[in-house]
Amino acid sequence: MPGFFGFISTDYKPYSMVDKKNLVNEEIKKDNIYLHRHTLNKFLNDKIFKETNNYIFILDGFIFNLQELKIKYNRIELGALLEIMYENLGEAFFNNFRGSFCGLIYDKVKEILIVYTDHIGDKQLFYYKDDKQLVFSSKIVDILSYCKEMGIHVSLNKEAAYLMLTNSYYFEDITPITEVKKLEAGTYLKYSKEGISTNRYHLFNNSPNNDLNEDEIIENIDLLFKQSVSKCLNKNREYGYNNMVSLSGGLDSRMTTWVLNDVKRADEKIINYTYSQSNYLDEIIAKSVANYLGNQLMFTTLDNGLSLTRIDEATQISEGMILYTSLGQLIEFTELINFENIGLIHTGMLGDVIVGAGYASGNRKKELNILGKAASLRLINKVPDIKLKHGYKNQEIFNFYSRGFSGMNLGTPSIMQEYSESFSPFYDLDFMEYCLTIPLKYRNNHNIYFKWILKKHPQAAKFKWENYNTKITAIKIKISGKKIPISQLLPKILKKTGIFNIGLHTQKQMHPYDYWYSRNTKVKNYINNYFSENINYIQDEELKNDCNLLFFKGTMSEKSLVLSFLASVKMFRSCVNIKM
Repeated sequence: MPGFFGFISTDYKPYSMVDKKNLVNEEIKKDNIYLHRHTLNKFLNDKIFKETNNYIFILDGFIFNLQELKIKYNRIELGALLEIMYENLGEAFFNNFRGSFCGLIYDKVKEILIVYTDHIGDKQLFYYKDDKQLVFSSKIVDILSYCKEMGIHVSLNKEAAYLMLTNSYYFEDITPITEVKKLEAGTYLKYSKEGISTNRYHLFNNSPNNDLNEDEIIENIDLLFKQSVSKCLNKNREYGYNNMVSLSGGLDSRMTTWVLNDVKRADEKIINYTYSQSNYLDEIIAKSVANYLGNQLMFTTLDNGLSLTRIDEATQISEGMILYTSLGQLIEFTELINFENIGLIHTGMLGDVIVGAGYASGNRKKELNILGKAASLRLINKVPDIKLKHGYKNQEIFNFYSRGFSGMNLGTPSIMQEYSESFSPFYDLDFMEYCLTIPLKYRNNHNIYFKWILKKHPQAAKFKWENYNTKITAIKIKISGKKIPISQLLPKILKKTGIFNIGLHTQKQMHPYDYWYSRNTKVKNYINNYFSENINYIQDEELKNDCNLLFFKGTMSEKSLVLSFLASVKMFRSCVNIKM
């Protein structure tokens, strides 16, 4: 992944990173510090890799409000802007940035080094620390390569392994390697004479504003969302890039596309893209919406299921931090695209839980269920009693930081950031923080989401919603606090009772993994062989036996949990000898 690598040490030993292909590579060696930048040749005016008399700066990604900040602080050059912001605002000056970013500042006078990521952790950073050094990187494998060179021993995180084999992603600072931690969303690392610390500079808050009324909420949602979409458009305009937008059968990508079409100029073209099983709702609905709006649509079929064989390619990007399967699908699509003139890629990530609600219960004091969204329960009793580092106010806030920022957001963004940048207008900090103040009585069951669409963008409601294969105007009935279209009531009852339980082996679903696995001999053989060839990387007998159990007894989705974990171990062992 593009980004940067570096270390600061009291026992400095010479080390240089090999330049990464097709990226802008630069390095700084200074006293006890080594830094290497390897970034995409895009949005370069928003980035910096520079040493001044008093500071070293790294900034990667893009900043929506960069021009406003330059005007506010009367600084045209980016380095000068960062310098005055740091001096005026202190070590968390980057809290004032809006966008997708990560970076570093080294204060040479005070001998303080700060490494930071953005409010939602959109740019992953990892680190290793001991009493002599702090090592940090956008990639775990780069840290492991450094550890090998320096004779530092690392070990497989067995507790984390069971988290992947059930949950399908990690949360907080957990990674597959015990000694390597992840820098969490809204936090920064500080290295000084006093030691090394992790500090939080931003935490989302969902305390409801009960003074809001429905009409006011709808107007503010629409205003803030349009402002967010306009920021994305303006960033591409600034660099002369084209606009590519995801579009499926869901509401989030639809509203991103819809509002982009509302606020774009007449001469600007919108390119939509989607990929799915042929004739599934994602294709059908996306084609209908794109055709209505007059957008170009790029569609890739996933019919043969070969995306399930893209295990190593997906893991090279994700490093096993999430399930590989959805990444494999997007890799199939991106290989067909020329990204040269594509700028910020627009998505609809997490829209349903930002405008909607991350959980249905109105009881905000309920004890957290940290594995409530587990992908498999077969080994759930093996997951250790994980002690969370942070006190999350309630389930919804925990869900955002775990399943949202550490899970779902490592899908599309991690792949697209290999080629350009990506952003969801739902991630805009002003928009997100406002939506979290909307009382649950409005947000539950997509109530305010539907009403926003119907009042402000009614034509968008004329197309089906993939989630229920109906329009959002369909008559619904409430069951266990959740509204379900009447047309979906019988299928849900039959599925619940087991009378109608063939869904896993049909192609009529978003991710027909079991259908592909059972129907395509090439896919089945590849997956089985991959497991057989790599299971012996696991030397712990209990963990190895549990991987065997989950693979041979589980569905294809459960097999993929095992494969994701094995692929990461395989990759890490190619860098360094891992204690098992």
